[in-house]
Amino acid sequence: MDRELRTALKELGTYWVLEECSGSDVGDERLNARYKSVLGSISKDSQAPLNQVCETWGETLGAYRFINNERVTVEKLLLPHRESLRERAKGEQTVLMVQDTTYYSFDNHHACEGLGFIGSGVNSDLKGLIQHSVLGITPEGVPLGIADIQFTTREELLGRGISRYGQPITEKESYRWIASVEQTKELFSEDQQVVYVCDSEADMFELLSFVKQSGRKFVIRCRYDRLLEDGGNISMALEQAEPSAFLTVDIISNGSREAREASVEIRYTTVELSIPRQLECLGVFSDEPLTVGVVGVKEVDGCSEDPMHWILLTNVELRSSKK
Repeated sequence: MDRELRTALKELGTYWVLEECSGSDVGDERLNARYKSVLGSISKDSQAPLNQVCETWGETLGAYRFINNERVTVEKLLLPHRESLRERAKGEQTVLMVQDTTYYSFDNHHACEGLGFIGSGVNSDLKGLIQHSVLGITPEGVPLGIADIQFTTREELLGRGISRYGQPITEKESYRWIASVEQTKELFSEDQQVVYVCDSEADMFELLSFVKQSGRKFVIRCRYDRLLEDGGNISMALEQAEPSAFLTVDIISNGSREAREASVEIRYTTVELSIPRQLECLGVFSDEPLTVGVVGVKEVDGCSEDPMHWILLTNVELRSSKK
């Protein structure tokens, strides 16, 4: 990158900071000014450590004091950005809300305070932070902003001997998926189609039901071959559906597999999910079974030893394989 372009990008980043933080209220004018200064420094190189993006040692100390200030909270820092996201999304008919969880390991930082357990299995004693985020984007992939961030830690090891079966969802770590919907569902108008997009970790009956009851949409990768009201299960329902399309897709490399071009078939149908037994026992859901659309994407060319097979759950209307 040449020097002129780098300078122009820095100036653009500074302008963005001023616009994005114009409505900030961290606590007082001094803290508001420091917020813009710190964010402006980070915007120069978001992947660099804080002491490298700050130009002077005094600026670095000021940034650390700002972060350590008890009056500075994640909610206050995110508020002006959320409002800017709301404004940017006003012209969008559909907004995708992509949820995901990131685990930060600080296992070698023994002097660091406030860490908790983040691992599982043989690595269950790893220490760090858990971050759950919601990124708003357009269907074309244009980012609108971060709608919600939660930071959590575990106070106890996540061992195999610990059973959480039958616990209310509000007492589980996985409640973060529902909490993020609760925090963000009112950011947009009722006329906008808001679709929560999640990986298989979010395949929870409680989340599916909550999003639907909230009047919003979801597209969630299926993790469990759930039982249906007709006595079958999801995989059986898809097998009975006729293929609606055959496509060629590019599968990227992920370290354990090589990039390749794959031929896939698409099937879809509508099913009624039975209420899980443990939820019936808890009395969490006493209404009717959940009606959802199921989309299956399966590799059929037989060229791979580990063929791709994705199943998606959604309450977005399924009209044809082209939409």
